[in-house]
Amino acid sequence: MNRVKDFFKVNLIAEKDNIVRKGIAEFSLAVLGFVLSSVNIAGGVSPFGLAFVPCGGVSGFIGVLLGIWLNGEDIFRYITAAVINFISYRYLKKLLYLPDGVISFMTSLWSVLISGLLGLFVVRTSFSENCFFALSGVVAGFFSYIFLIYKNSLMRKKGIHSSKLEYICGLVTVAVVIVSFSTFGIVWEMAATILAFFSVFVVSASSGFSVSLSFSAVIGFALILSNSSNTVVMTALIFGVILSAIVAPLGKIAIFLSYAVSGAITCVYFRGETLPFLQIFDILAAGVLFLMIPKRLSAVLTHILIPGIGKKHKNIVKNKKLKKFPVKSNIKSNSICATCESCRNRFICWVKDYGYTSEVFEDFRQGIKSGNEEFPSHFKMKCLKTDTIASELKFSVLKKNDFKLEYAKCSEPKKGEKVCGDNCCVFSSGNKQIICLADGMGSGPEAAKESLRSSKLLENLISKGVEKEDAIKVINETLIKSEYETVLALDITMIDLKTGVCEFIKAGAAPTYIVRNGSLYELGTKSVPIGILDEVSLEYERSKMLSGDIILMISDGMISDGSEWLSFLIRGLSKAELQSPLLLSDSIMSAAKHLDKNFSDDLTVIAAKIV
Repeated sequence: MNRVKDFFKVNLIAEKDNIVRKGIAEFSLAVLGFVLSSVNIAGGVSPFGLAFVPCGGVSGFIGVLLGIWLNGEDIFRYITAAVINFISYRYLKKLLYLPDGVISFMTSLWSVLISGLLGLFVVRTSFSENCFFALSGVVAGFFSYIFLIYKNSLMRKKGIHSSKLEYICGLVTVAVVIVSFSTFGIVWEMAATILAFFSVFVVSASSGFSVSLSFSAVIGFALILSNSSNTVVMTALIFGVILSAIVAPLGKIAIFLSYAVSGAITCVYFRGETLPFLQIFDILAAGVLFLMIPKRLSAVLTHILIPGIGKKHKNIVKNKKLKKFPVKSNIKSNSICATCESCRNRFICWVKDYGYTSEVFEDFRQGIKSGNEEFPSHFKMKCLKTDTIASELKFSVLKKNDFKLEYAKCSEPKKGEKVCGDNCCVFSSGNKQIICLADGMGSGPEAAKESLRSSKLLENLISKGVEKEDAIKVINETLIKSEYETVLALDITMIDLKTGVCEFIKAGAAPTYIVRNGSLYELGTKSVPIGILDEVSLEYERSKMLSGDIILMISDGMISDGSEWLSFLIRGLSKAELQSPLLLSDSIMSAAKHLDKNFSDDLTVIAAKIV
């Protein structure tokens, strides 16, 4: 554990890397906002910038304002609309229980209408111009809805399949962004064409023919809408998709060559005219970029261009379908039930429609845990044995625990003492596992004796079915009636191993911390210890835990002068230490001793991992 000491020499490489990534993301949003707000369509209206405001965050909002300002057309109304949209969306998002896309549509539309009414007193416009401006609000609301759906699909974990609506919204968003670049001039129009070919290259290399064809068709059609001369671009894209579908298994070079051949055919068809000839250069430039990018970056770009659709997901489904003959071996696993094993249609459900059936079963299992077990109507129409299947699945889920707890404890007595005054006990009661940390006031043998006696009493009472509140009252009365003046801080964590719901009960104890994905969350505020008042004042917290979460229970000596060091330490620990309760508790204790936390009080840390 010498690396804990090295950690305090401040190695901030990981933190700097996160800052750089966040900076790049915020800068990209600002650029997108600037580009989209600079695009004028149909009589000079600019709806795309306003549509981007709800999903672009603060950086995107700043980029939109800058684009409106430099665009120089109708600055008052568009800046007013952008500000109203930004503020109202964030306010209504917290107030209304509606999908984000619906709220963004409303705020984008209202902001344009309100700014249009205000503009009647400031901007001199004709009736037709006002009508176009009002119509741009509808367009802004429509595209705002599309942008937010695409953003939500990007925020999900990779490998989750996108719905048709999400896929269409993603295509439209990418097409709008590419076309937006082409409105800045000739050079930018060439850059947009190169970006279009590059995007299609990436999609062709990571997805099937139908996805590549629809993607290239939408991109090509959008380019035609911006400039009718881009018909040759769409022709080259379509021919390229057809050729690349044939040679895709040969690798990236084969895909690039197929589009190069497509460009050459297009050039020959148009008899070598200047415009088609320029497309050869665009394809070559896009091909160089495509061949240079590493696999990791290519996977990221694929997720951005077509989130939830790609070879990785497709192969997973394909591999599942390959489990065609050993269906019986799968029936004994978590996927199929005995009713399906005896059904003559099992090969249709668990081979042909494996992905659909397994998803329905998993949703039903999750519904059992939340008390809302119900098969969807479309599955009931397909299967006539849903009642029997429901009973079997419910029995299989409820007969076993879904979670287990791995834990480790480290204690250190106050300097000068031989015995730690803190005591910990871990026990079970029904489906619940309880961790109790009793911190006797003071230090030494007397504090250790009282904390041990109280924790054992709590364990005996709860194990025999006594409610936790009543058990704590009994301990409180015992401490008050003791011949010695005894005060005890009690920290109890109770996790239901079936549901994952965790209760945190505190009486004068230090906060409990949750480590989730490397981040630290604090639960609990100051409360009154037991053994002081006749009436027990407890503090309750309740949280749904996830697999992989780590619960940190500590005695108050750990944070006697603040908890900033603990958060800093968690961010710097390795993945192995964050996954192992033993290594984590040992690392925290080593760091606390290094900082001389045990100079004035006993130290205890308990790390428990939800699995």
